[in-house]
Amino acid sequence: MTVLKVINNNTLLNQQARVQITSTGLQLTRMASGVAVTETLLTWAANPTLNALANAVNALGNGWAAQIVGDAGPTGDYGLWPSADLYVPGSYGDALEGVGILTSQGNLTARGQNAELKLHTYELAGYQWDTRGWLLRAIPYTDPELLHPEDLIWPVGVNNFRVQYTAGYSVIPESVQEACARWVAVCWNLTLRDPSLTTQDVSGAIRQAWPMLPDHQPPPAIRALLAPYRRHTVATDQA
Repeated sequence: MTVLKVINNNTLLNQQARVQITSTGLQLTRMASGVAVTETLLTWAANPTLNALANAVNALGNGWAAQIVGDAGPTGDYGLWPSADLYVPGSYGDALEGVGILTSQGNLTARGQNAELKLHTYELAGYQWDTRGWLLRAIPYTDPELLHPEDLIWPVGVNNFRVQYTAGYSVIPESVQEACARWVAVCWNLTLRDPSLTTQDVSGAIRQAWPMLPDHQPPPAIRALLAPYRRHTVATDQA
């Protein structure tokens, strides 16, 4: 739902005004008499709450204004919610990921009208985690949105749900560290010769031969070190 509205009220000064959510903060831009102005990035680190973010927008001047909207129940509005939650990574990556610019919401026009920034605010209870790697809608009586037992489906829509999770190891297993070190050594050694070279005859020496490794595949000895940490799943049609 919408939790923050950003507007640029100075329509005489600015002919365009836009709002964009990036992975590191809120980016505001405007066009004034043909001159493009990119405001200082309002980072999540410097503005950890929505209240702080709104105050930072209001302090920019040049027509910028922001306000918190919505109600989070008896504890107050969304002002103390984390501003960083406005950014939601794309399901299929981002076209600008290679240059370190990840975007989520925007660019939204804000010239003389509110750009509404949305946040996932309702925590879903009616689901179960399946160890094969997916979520199941299987507990209708704990989810008020499911009025009928036959509604055990995920509602149709875009970005309805956001999954937050923790993964990885606090201490990397030694065998995984060893596999990484060996693989780096193999890749480095490949740079010392033509990678397409498989055999070479040297005068006065025996023939040298090198195995051809499949693209992006480590050697068998390294795969053996990683095998215990690989999860094997069977895909099924969940449609």
